[in-house]
Amino acid sequence: MKNILSLALVFSLLSFTACKRETFKEVGNNADFNINVLAGTWAVSSVHQTDEDAIRKGFPYKKLDVTTDFSLNQTKLTLNLNGNLPSTFSIAYGAAAKLLKHTSGNWALDDLQKPTKIYLINGLDSVKLNINNYTSLAQTPSLLGLKYLKYGFGSSQLGYDYQFTK
Repeated sequence: MKNILSLALVFSLLSFTACKRETFKEVGNNADFNINVLAGTWAVSSVHQTDEDAIRKGFPYKKLDVTTDFSLNQTKLTLNLNGNLPSTFSIAYGAAAKLLKHTSGNWALDDLQKPTKIYLINGLDSVKLNINNYTSLAQTPSLLGLKYLKYGFGSSQLGYDYQFTK
């Protein structure tokens, strides 16, 4: 009995000492992002529809490429700047399905130094797009990944991963 109590004490002490919060270094720095690379016209190269609920439940079919099904490769997004600040945007769909509800208005970033979200604003209504990665903006061709989430029943149900090129 004494050995069992001793082992229990040793394992409990090990579990407390083994669990400590890790500190992570900052990934990149503020110089990694320059808002000027967002300015211009971006063409959709691919759109993947994601069943967010299927991901949460571990179902096998989670993603579907809907680019050609809805002619989404005809969509072009233009982002304009006023100096070094976001100003207006426009979306030309051509014959593509309109997955976003706005075609023009103003746009904004959640953070001008390290943005994670782009807001497309039309009047009092806005659409939030998550930025997947802005380090690929410096590549040639420039790549911009944006994710649009549709919500229902208190959680995200569908996601659209847009890949833009410039």
